Amino acid sequence: MIIFHNIFFYLAILLYVVLSNSLPRIGMYEFVYIFMYICYETIVSALSFWFQALKKRERRLWQDTIFLHFIQNSFKIQIFNIN
Repeated sequence: MIIFHNIFFYLAILLYVVLSNSLPRIGMYEFVYIFMYICYETIVSALSFWFQALKKRERRLWQDTIFLHFIQNSFKIQIFNIN
């Protein structure tokens, strides 16, 4: 199972690049490349998780959406079934 990458790790890297004033040194093309790579990794991980959830045919697919999976992994929150 591909683990959904923690987006806050990537945001911290981007924030470090911007706050350290290294943006003129690396150039705008490299900055855009880093940002597009982050988007690519996030989208691919989310889609792979979604397809695995569809393959497993879990009891409730609404719990296995991309957004809830992102919340669980980013904030380490356990989402319980409330009936």
